Amino acid sequence: EYYENYFPTTSTYWENDFFYIDTYEELACIEETDYEYCNYYFYIPYDEEGNPIDDDYGWIDVIVEIPEDIDATFSEYATELYDMYNLYYGEDFVYTCTYEETEFCGYDSVQLTLDYDDGEFAELVKYIIFTDGENLFAIEIGAEPSYIGLFDTLCDIVENNLYINDGSVVDD
Repeated sequence: EYYENYFPTTSTYWENDFFYIDTYEELACIEETDYEYCNYYFYIPYDEEGNPIDDDYGWIDVIVEIPEDIDATFSEYATELYDMYNLYYGEDFVYTCTYEETEFCGYDSVQLTLDYDDGEFAELVKYIIFTDGENLFAIEIGAEPSYIGLFDTLCDIVENNLYINDGSVVDD
């Protein structure tokens, strides 16, 4: 279901070597940067009229790393991210941060949910960190607090419509 809306192209289906998103919402892949050990995918939703929603209002950011020691990297990444929010943001912002060990797409994961408010820097953010045994996935879902409905929709898309690939990609 691709259609051209000037730039960027929007779709309800996106696929790469690592995962695919198959949803009812129009998403635009704003930036895809390939590094030697890290792949970065950034999606923003479109409104009912086909106009992009500003990425300050809501986004899905997927980082895929290919580390040398996957187990150590997974544990360190989750711990460092949690510590960063507790040490840095704890001093300067009004926030809540929860740390939960759970499952995502059949893999053990750590989920961090952050709600902080400091005027123009207020955000709702959820991180999902997991490994498929070869790659480290760090998914960030975020939105401004006034867009709680959009945040919930983006979380729903990631939790119910993002699937980990088995390595095969279908060309559209």
